[in-house]
Amino acid sequence: MERRDQQLCEEVLTAVVSGGEDGAAEVVEKMNADRKRNVEALQETIDAYGWPTVSAVGDDGAEAAWIIAQHADHDPGFQESVLTLMRPLLRRNEVPKKCYAYLSDRVAVNNGRPQPFGTQFLEVAGRMVPRPIMDRARLNRRRTAYGLEPFEEYDRRFAGSPREVIRRGMTESEDDAARSAA
Repeated sequence: MERRDQQLCEEVLTAVVSGGEDGAAEVVEKMNADRKRNVEALQETIDAYGWPTVSAVGDDGAEAAWIIAQHADHDPGFQESVLTLMRPLLRRNEVPKKCYAYLSDRVAVNNGRPQPFGTQFLEVAGRMVPRPIMDRARLNRRRTAYGLEPFEEYDRRFAGSPREVIRRGMTESEDDAARSAA
């Protein structure tokens, strides 16, 4: 599920960079349908076994489950419920900290609140800018505690127009979680 989601993301990015927004729309439609099916399947897993923890499914499995939740913007209630499930597991190192940070930001911005970790960006006047961030003075302290790079480094990746950011991201080696911020 996670691999197909990432493959469809790459197809959308490729279409956008090449100027084919019309072609991207078809892929986005497929991607959205896949994401809905992925959420349903993950919810069945959660109902049967609980949240997929590192000790149960390994780091890769835990991150794959997280990426499904991270990309479930069509179902913010699901994202919030996952964050609630992850919170106590985080204290026991059963979920990757960076995954919790990214989903925390996604849930915050989807609810109109400032994000605690500064992972979510949007386009304003043709440039990528971070969505509102809570308590910027302590931002890097929070990011470090959750295994994220300093905000200034992360922010540099988003310099420019969305198309420039996508093009750069397709040619540079970067953390998988950064791709999920889009």
